[in-house]
Amino acid sequence: MDIRPFRALRPPRDKAHLVATRSYVTYEEEKLRDKLLNNPFSFLQVIHPDQFGATVTQGSARYRKVRSRFHDFRREGVFSMEQTAAFYVYQQVCERKCFTGVVAAAQVSDYKEGRILRHEHTLPHREKIFSSYLSETGFNAEPVLLSHRPLPDLERLLADIMVDRAEYEFTTTDRVKHLLWPVTSAELMERIMRCYESVEQLYIADGHHRISSSALLNERSPNEMNQRFMALLMSEQELHLSPFSRIIGNGKETKEEVFHSLAARFELQASKGPRELSAGEYQLYAESSWWDLKLRTQGSEPAVKELPAELFSRYVLAEVFSIMDERTDPRLTFLPDTDLGRSMKEKVDASIGSFGFRMPRPSIDDIRAVADAGQVMPPKSTYVEPKLRSGLLVYSLEDV
Repeated sequence: MDIRPFRALRPPRDKAHLVATRSYVTYEEEKLRDKLLNNPFSFLQVIHPDQFGATVTQGSARYRKVRSRFHDFRREGVFSMEQTAAFYVYQQVCERKCFTGVVAAAQVSDYKEGRILRHEHTLPHREKIFSSYLSETGFNAEPVLLSHRPLPDLERLLADIMVDRAEYEFTTTDRVKHLLWPVTSAELMERIMRCYESVEQLYIADGHHRISSSALLNERSPNEMNQRFMALLMSEQELHLSPFSRIIGNGKETKEEVFHSLAARFELQASKGPRELSAGEYQLYAESSWWDLKLRTQGSEPAVKELPAELFSRYVLAEVFSIMDERTDPRLTFLPDTDLGRSMKEKVDASIGSFGFRMPRPSIDDIRAVADAGQVMPPKSTYVEPKLRSGLLVYSLEDV
């Protein structure tokens, strides 16, 4: 793989914790408003320049405002460009795991030519929207998360680099600690590049639309900068995978009807509560009670057909609730299951007549097998961590 250092735009050490932000879609409106009113350095100020103004712009007009606000941040010194190209060792420490990887510039051509493999479909209209966003704003502030097989030489090298004090070290209100080490030594950068040269394939863990949009931009108006995109590269052993729960509401099915239909495919038994699930096991929460579901038989279909999400789509969504299109059906809600069903239970309790389903945790082997086979997973099959904050590092599509 052709992995290179790049000149990032980034905040100074004393403002990094104020600038970096979660993806704006994760904020409820009240919390988003609070951030915009009380933190003048938040990157949300850039990507939502008129969120609560008298007139909220869309499309190209909004993108131009984003670009203008970003350049305001540059003039104010909130962002400065690295003097020389660098790799960035990034570490995130949370209750579940410690994640360590390298932020770098990856080649769009490696994606186009099949050396960077996907496991999800992308939506063409979203690709076009984000491609236009990149073109108009001139920057990318969220890396694509790419995984690879373990690289012992790289792991030892990163451990040596992290002995020194981190340039950034801060903890966010979600109790996650973030650390970043810029690597500008020519010798160390060369050693990092040599490690990645031994990698024959990378796998997209998170960011399918970001990478496909970068490829579309490069096709439309190729230049030196958009030949590459910002990526966070990480050993597959570093990743933490969680399933997505499914919440089904606004239907006419009664609990009795649902249980009767489920009994054709599953063994049902009252449960004491949420737990870790094995292959063929699911859990249902409805009307303040938990139930264990065990699939009666498992078929012998190709790789993707054996995935828990695919079996659930076929035997529960389609057969029990007549939901044929998971991407568009308004009755279906997806929720990351990172807290053993607690959030799902709260949402089901707040919605009369809804049903919540939990499923087994996916594995990195699932992702790799599907990608290697040239197949794709059903929507919302995996929730992958870590999530790198927006604005911590920015990849310019204009500055050489």
